[in-house]
Formats: sequence, C-alpha cells, structure tokens
Amino acid sequence: MKNRTALLSGLSLFVCFCLLTGLSRLIIRYVGISPPLLLLAEVLSFALPALLAYYAAEDRTAIKHRLGWKMPPNGGLLFAILLGITTAMFALSTNIALGSLIGQANGDFFAAALPLAQSRFGAHGVYFVFAAAAALVEELFLRGVLMPIHEEGVGTSACLLFAGLTFALLQGDPLRMIGAFAAGCAFAYTAYIFDSVWPAVIAHLAGGLYLSVTMWMTDVYAPFGIANYFFACNLLGLLLFLYLTVRTAQGMLVRDSVPHFVKSAGLYDLWLLMRNPGVLVFAVAFAAKIVLDMIG
Repeated sequence: MKNRTALLSGLSLFVCFCLLTGLSRLIIRYVGISPPLLLLAEVLSFALPALLAYYAAEDRTAIKHRLGWKMPPNGGLLFAILLGITTAMFALSTNIALGSLIGQANGDFFAAALPLAQSRFGAHGVYFVFAAAAALVEELFLRGVLMPIHEEGVGTSACLLFAGLTFALLQGDPLRMIGAFAAGCAFAYTAYIFDSVWPAVIAHLAGGLYLSVTMWMTDVYAPFGIANYFFACNLLGLLLFLYLTVRTAQGMLVRDSVPHFVKSAGLYDLWLLMRNPGVLVFAVAFAAKIVLDMIG
C-alpha cells in the first residue's frame, strides 16, 4: 500500500469510531432516543469514513471490483445466510456467558440492547430497519472499501484477522468483542470467497435480523421469563446452524467453488496492518473510551 493510502485508510477507522461513539451520545443527550436521528448517525458514521478511504486510494480498481455484484456459486447464498445466523447465535451465546460472569442477568442483557423499546418510537419494525441499514453501510465500508485496500499489501489470513479485530473494536464494548471478532472474520471471509461485498451484506443482514427477532421476542415475552431459557435454546440452535453451515461449505469445497487463500506472512502481515498510525490512533481511542466508561 502507498503511504498516503495506508495512512488515510487507517484514519478512516478512527473517524468511524469517533462518529459512532460521539453522534449517538449527543443525540440521546440533547434530543432523546430518536430512531430516525440514531439511524442517520449510524449511516453517517460509516458512510463518511468509507468516502475518505475510497478517495484516499490511488488505485480503486480492486475496490470497484469488490463492490460489484457477482452471482455466487451454487449454494453460495444459502451459505451466506446460514453463516450470518450462526455468527449471530455465537455472538449472543458469548455475550450472555460473559455477562453472567459479571452478574448480569439475561433479562438485563436484552433490556440494555433495546433502548428503542423505551421510547415512543419503539415499533418493532424499527429493529429490522436498523439491522438492514447497519448491514449495508458497515459492509460497504469495512469489506467493500477497506478490505480490498488491505489485500493489496498483505495475505488473506492477515486481512481476515484484521477485519475481525477492527470490527470488534468498533463495537466499543469489551463484553461483546469475542462475538464481534468472529462476525468480522466471517463477513470478511464471505466477501473474499465470493469476490463481492454483497454476499457479506446478506450474511450480516441475516445475522442482524436474527438478533432483531430475538430482542423483540425477549422484550414482548419478558413477563413469561423467556430470557431464562433463551441461552440454552440459542446454544442448541447454534449447534444446528453450525452443522448446516459446515455441510453447505463442504459442498462448495467439493465443487471447488471456494478460492484458496493468498499466501500470508502470518502475524508479521497482521503487524504491518496494525502498526499503521491511523489504526494505532483508533486503538488508543478505543482504550480511552473503555477507561472513561469505567471511571465515568
């Protein structure tokens, strides 16, 4: 990667994190929980950094190629949907398990994830709109623009790990980092094997819709104590969908529909991405947020 392209692409992550952290807090503090404004903040938080990274790239051929639609091979769309739901189930399982370690009850976990339910705009359809918007703008930025830039300088495995790390840091919550890391790697892998960002959008959307339905159910049926049984049910569903995902992937591998990884230098390639000044500033901003949340 050229120095200018590398620096600005790294800074785009820092800009994204600052916008994600700041805009929503400003809206909630001065306006209240307003879904239209929060949705606008989500879109701007990823759209503006995406434009910064896109126009910083000296050669946009790989980005345009990744942003284009390509018909997935037989079983590809099913794989993307299954992988998205599996990833969401895994994220929920790890989030609830880690939450229980600090004494957070399941009901408290879901209540904290549903601030819109506390507002007069808490129509259940809003959750689906947020899931669709998040899937679109996050994937276009992270897998549609940034990932092709990174692939020019390092191997595939380093790019996938870096995608997982950055996605986890963007969540801004240590308790959700394991699930977010897995999701980031999964969506990046989907974009890579299909050579298009759109299957990753579909996978992200499938996972987001599962989370939305789950949060809606735990909100509506909270008086019946559904949250107390959810972890076990979600874990069983995770095992089932993991099996279906692996079987679908196996079929594509047998048909040789999945490309091989571009050779990577392993952790050294990952270090090349992480030592970017823009990425380091992003990591420092994440650490500062965690410290401020702890003392605030």
